[in-house]
Amino acid sequence: MRDIEAVLWASIEDYAALYEAAWELNTLHPELGLNSSTRRAKWIIDSLVTHGFVDLYWCREPYGDVWLIADSQVSVSLALGRNWTPVPYGDIGIRISATEKGEALYHQLYTANRGQLLNDDSLISEIEGRTYFVDRQ
Repeated sequence: MRDIEAVLWASIEDYAALYEAAWELNTLHPELGLNSSTRRAKWIIDSLVTHGFVDLYWCREPYGDVWLIADSQVSVSLALGRNWTPVPYGDIGIRISATEKGEALYHQLYTANRGQLLNDDSLISEIEGRTYFVDRQ
């Protein structure tokens, strides 16, 4: 659950680059290495996009104009390894940003990770069957 919280926080703070999400997870789990952290970030972001918690955007780097990536392009965009490394100046990269629903989920996870009970499982129930979202260890 902390991994999801970390990815959501990065996407709330700013339009985070995909590789920044992998780096966040690698910081939490340095024993896994960057390749494993990148695979985990792909899996988490794909799930968050699928359930409407984050959107993916094309971005002219660094921090230039952004525009929404079509749903039909999300899986292919996440699968390409080049999208998980820093992008040269002026090239197009991919960034993530939390939706309002994603910000609400972040606050739910933040509360749960601080030892407080979730009062409203409505966001979690939307993704029932995806137990990695409700791991409350």
